[in-house]
This record gives sequence, C-alpha cells and structure tokens, in this order.
Amino acid sequence: EDPKLISHPVVVLFADLIWSRLAQWFFLLGRIYFLFTLLVFITSQSILSHLNAGYESFEEHIAIFCCRLFIYLGSMCTLLYTQIRLLTIDLKMGNFVRIGGVPVPAYLTNFQEGGALFLVITLILMCTQEPIFWCAANQDGDFP
Repeated sequence: EDPKLISHPVVVLFADLIWSRLAQWFFLLGRIYFLFTLLVFITSQSILSHLNAGYESFEEHIAIFCCRLFIYLGSMCTLLYTQIRLLTIDLKMGNFVRIGGVPVPAYLTNFQEGGALFLVITLILMCTQEPIFWCAANQDGDFP
C-alpha cells in the first residue's frame, strides 16, 4: 500500500531482472507455440483439405492426419490436463459459484478458463469424429 516501496529502485531492478532473464522467455515461447499450433490447425483444416479439388491423395490424407494428431496431442492433452488440475483444486477447496442455482467451479468464472474448457470439449468432439480413427479398424476396406 506504500507507493514509495513499490517504486523503490531495488524493487524495480529486481522486477526487471526477473522479467528480462526468466519470465520474458517463457512468455514468448508460449506465444510462439500458440501461433505454431494455430498455423498447423489452419493448414490441416483449410489448406491441405482443399489443395486438390475433388481428389485427395494418400499422402495428403497422411499429412492431414499428422497435423491433426499434433493438435490432439500437443494442444488437447495440455488443455485437458490444465482443466482437470483446476477442477481438482476447486473441488478440494470447495470453491463453487452458483450460476442460476447450479454450482459451478470458481475457476470457470474466469472468461479465459471458460473459453479453454469450451476449446477442450470441441477438440475432444473433433477427435471422436476423426475419419482415420474410424477407418483404422478396416484396413482392407475400399474407402471413398
């Protein structure tokens, strides 16, 4: 609460050192990973799927599957782990908020975490509808 303390040169120097030596790189790596994941998602959903009008080769199917597998393993698993961890913390501590009379874990009141939960659910639904997983059981079949 003391403005002189927070603007003291030692506190400012320490905060700048932590940001420039440690936190900045983790922040930038996280943003770069997010952009890379977004580019892989766009490539698999839009670019590779519409590369040849009407016909997709075996190699294109494999490339699309590899991109989607990267999304499922690289993004969905990380997001799912974070959601389960936050839910477990709220369950153990009893942190619930009532929305319309329904108890909701308190971490979901944060807009970003609610969006992350929606993204996890969407990725899980996409994964369950992945055509290659459905066709993997029938290796000898004639696929369209």
